[in-house]
Amino acid sequence: MKDTVIAILVYKNRYTELIENINKVLDKYDVILFAQSNDDKLEEYEKYRNNVTDIICVNADNIAKKRQAIYDKCYELGYKYMFELDDDLKWEGKYIDESCKRQTSNSYKYKKIECEKLFDELLNKMKEHNAGMAAFMLPFYIGFGQPNDVTINRKLNAGQFILFDLEQLHKNNIKYKYLDMNGTEDICFMLDTMISGINVITLQYMSYGLCNNNFFHDTNKSSSQFDNHYGRYYLILWDNINYNIPISIDKRGVLHRRIRWDKYFNISEMPKPNSKRDKVVHEMIMNYYNEHHTVDETITKNVIDYLMDDYNKSHNK
Repeated sequence: MKDTVIAILVYKNRYTELIENINKVLDKYDVILFAQSNDDKLEEYEKYRNNVTDIICVNADNIAKKRQAIYDKCYELGYKYMFELDDDLKWEGKYIDESCKRQTSNSYKYKKIECEKLFDELLNKMKEHNAGMAAFMLPFYIGFGQPNDVTINRKLNAGQFILFDLEQLHKNNIKYKYLDMNGTEDICFMLDTMISGINVITLQYMSYGLCNNNFFHDTNKSSSQFDNHYGRYYLILWDNINYNIPISIDKRGVLHRRIRWDKYFNISEMPKPNSKRDKVVHEMIMNYYNEHHTVDETITKNVIDYLMDDYNKSHNK
């Protein structure tokens, strides 16, 4: 057994490019496909048995429970490091260096690289910085990164392709707390890591490819978790309740988190909302939660209406 495992979360056999190529790194890393018990296409993964070290089915009916089960299982098996990958990644990476600099702007035109280089580089940088978690810049922003830039506790990415130092995280009792889905499980986990004083890094000069080619898709066709936007919005509101994460809205009326990651490092209490808008939104959500003990469509619509009105006022001056 190797000391590092690549754990791939699979569900309903949606995407296979990553799984079909992952055997190319079996000489360096163990690879385990993690399916879940309520997957009606579970048997279809048996065709990839020769491409991986093992296929394990965990008893989980949502993504938070599944991530916790995978996290616990890989630690139980004795791995020190764990890559956690979603199944919708392409078998390709993105990379920028000084030769990628555009002449007409400060941006960069990325190069495509072999996916295995992502694993090696992320693991090396984690060890170099003694980080508990490590990730890449979101694919959408790779052209705005800087060559060789590794950010610590800022400009972070909490999902899709993450590396964990299992020993360091378990020693500090970091867990996926929100198993009943009252929070965004990967963001909460990363914030709890930072709150505990453990460094999290992001490589701003490398990223990965996605099979749907668009991180900011407007539909939910490729989502295994949500049926509509409100499912996502409820988690955004829960994150505001639990971590005081500010919420913004764009011109389409779509809600977004505005996470100032550096404000969560090694803290004893949550950061306070700064702007009037953030205070109003947080108070709206907290008052509703204190009365109803949940978030739902009513409070979500109220937040959207308030933020949209504020957005229109500020953009029509």
